[in-house]
Amino acid sequence: MRKYIKITLILVLTTLLSNVNVEGAPLAEGLTPILSLKNYGNSKARDAFLTQLWAARTKDVKTTSAVITFGPEARKAMQEVLNKMPSRLKSICNTPELLMAYALTHSHHPVNGESITSEKEVSSTQVILETKWQRIDDDIIHDSTVHVLKLDDGWRVEMSLELVNYVGKMLIERTS
Repeated sequence: MRKYIKITLILVLTTLLSNVNVEGAPLAEGLTPILSLKNYGNSKARDAFLTQLWAARTKDVKTTSAVITFGPEARKAMQEVLNKMPSRLKSICNTPELLMAYALTHSHHPVNGESITSEKEVSSTQVILETKWQRIDDDIIHDSTVHVLKLDDGWRVEMSLELVNYVGKMLIERTS
């Protein structure tokens, strides 16, 4: 009887786990796994967004920081967070972009899958992407509007003030 229960348990677990990615929740249909992406650069808005997701998921701080930017209020708020960081972290992350990249690449709940559902060119220097995405540890499909701006060195994903406030609070709590 014991052997039967053990074998049954193994079969049930094998069946359940075959539909689950290694980190947890099954990836929703229609989403592209982040780890199947690569560094696409930032010559197009879509490429900058996909590169940012891939770089954050693969813990590439330098590439993540190279494809993000802030509006004036968000930059000011991120700089205030940076000013409150311990000197050890400030020596590594000495710009708002590097600090945000550090936070994104060290997330406990990274993005596991994404889909760009629409792309709207607002101007020659701004594109709005409508996206769907899912974290590695839950089955919730999130919808986001992502602003991507063209700067002198290419396209960059704009970090919202809402995201800066959330990340800033988390960083301050974790480093206090």
